Amino acid sequence: MAADAWFDHTSQSTFTGNFAHEVKKDPKQLLFNGQEYYVFNTGSNYFKGNETKIAVYGRDQWTPTPRLTLTGGIRLEYMNVSGKAANNVDGQTNNSRTPGWSLLTPGVVRNKISESWINTAATFTGYYRLTPGFALQADALATYRRPEITEYGTAMSPVTDVKSNYMFRAGINFRNSWIDLQSLLTYLVQKNNFTNSLWTHKLTQAAGGYPEGYQESVYIPSFYNIDAIGWTTDVVLTPFKGFSFHGLLNLRAPRYRDYKFDPVFSDGYRETYDFSDKKVTGISSVELELEPSYTTGKWRFWASARYYSRQYINITNTLYFNPRWETFGGIDFNFSPNVAFSVNVVNFLNQKGASAGIQAASLATDATPFKNYLTSGTYIRPFTLEFSTRIRL
Repeated sequence: MAADAWFDHTSQSTFTGNFAHEVKKDPKQLLFNGQEYYVFNTGSNYFKGNETKIAVYGRDQWTPTPRLTLTGGIRLEYMNVSGKAANNVDGQTNNSRTPGWSLLTPGVVRNKISESWINTAATFTGYYRLTPGFALQADALATYRRPEITEYGTAMSPVTDVKSNYMFRAGINFRNSWIDLQSLLTYLVQKNNFTNSLWTHKLTQAAGGYPEGYQESVYIPSFYNIDAIGWTTDVVLTPFKGFSFHGLLNLRAPRYRDYKFDPVFSDGYRETYDFSDKKVTGISSVELELEPSYTTGKWRFWASARYYSRQYINITNTLYFNPRWETFGGIDFNFSPNVAFSVNVVNFLNQKGASAGIQAASLATDATPFKNYLTSGTYIRPFTLEFSTRIRL
């Protein structure tokens, strides 16, 4: 697989105010209330090369006794990464991303990439039947991988230490003529996660060509670990003909571990941040799904309601999105084997919710400045009716 990528990242926050371009041929500056606003190319990525993967895997199942079933598998993958990337190696600094940085910046070097590794994964499952409908289950999964070619695009050369993931899960299964239930406790660990995050700081004095009060942004490459304890219960009920109910409850507490870094800004401001033990952003600790449906003759009536608890916006856990419901429903009518009609309702409770990040709040410990803050993001669809016809020829 060949890869040739150039990414031009710009730093931007959204405010109300006056914007202006400089008045000249081929204008470059974009000003916000008289201040330079964009930091062109400080997060640019460049790599050009090839990534080759060849894998073999095997899986087997054993039944030592009529009650016990064991399943195991392993996967071995050869990966080669080769090409060139504009990152700093062996004490180089010319490839550091600065405003206006490009491959034409004096001193920029496209360093050679040539790496080969063996990535591995292994899985194991044990299933023990206590009664015909009741069983105990245990699972284990481990994966080990090295950086892919996309991770060579930043100014910082990727750390080639193994990135490992471990998952251990155990619980019960229960089945009979009208219920299918699974309830499992899970422990998850992810090590050596890499991120190239954007952090902002309001300059306390004019520096680096920027005025005092300018909101400067810098990209900070960093590594961190995550661990989480969770409990998942999934059930399907069919108590009478035509009716089905699916329910899912997911409780989890993912947290950052060993997440430290110290960004440096133009005014000399530097502080070591430690976000270990903070909750992972963008993930709800409680998720609930309720999905009933009823089928009679050519008709099917169904609904789906999904609940998401608080989701943190920033890594300091000072800003968050409120809990929300996402609701759907519909009626399907099979007129004939080849023709069907549907009426679907989206967000029938007319809930409101959003999912977005706020760059200026990345290190914020006080949420006050972000009250009534205007930003872009992804939002829940409003109340919507959808009509459809399906014809099979």
